[in-house]
Amino acid sequence: MDKLLKYNYLTNKKYINFLLEHPFDEGYTLLSHILNAQHIWNERIVSKVPEISPWQVLEPSTWESINTTNYNQSMDIIVGVDLSKVISYTNSQNALFTNSIKDIMHHVVNHSSYHRGQIASKATQLGLKPPATDYILFARSDW
Repeated sequence: MDKLLKYNYLTNKKYINFLLEHPFDEGYTLLSHILNAQHIWNERIVSKVPEISPWQVLEPSTWESINTTNYNQSMDIIVGVDLSKVISYTNSQNALFTNSIKDIMHHVVNHSSYHRGQIASKATQLGLKPPATDYILFARSDW
């Protein structure tokens, strides 16, 4: 799990740098959502109330620090914990659910990849070349 979270962190960094160099509104919205969602999931796991809403658009100057904080918090959560531990939480519609920490962390990474793909698609439509961020490139240490 730590390797997946590191991949997510480093890939977010690539997209932060990309969007700072090639800004567009949809990219800002989606990257903010990626960062917000990981914060929200981290807070749910530790039974805290999230400080931000899922679609709140963040200032680009805060992206890097939020990404780092999210990564550190996620890593703190998984260290020394049984990842099969099931927690209860309420979603943004106030419905109660239970999932394992492992499933939640997998969701965080998958959710981020999905929305980074949306950013890449929009960037391509705008004539930009988004960064290559396939997991296998990371696994090979090609970046």
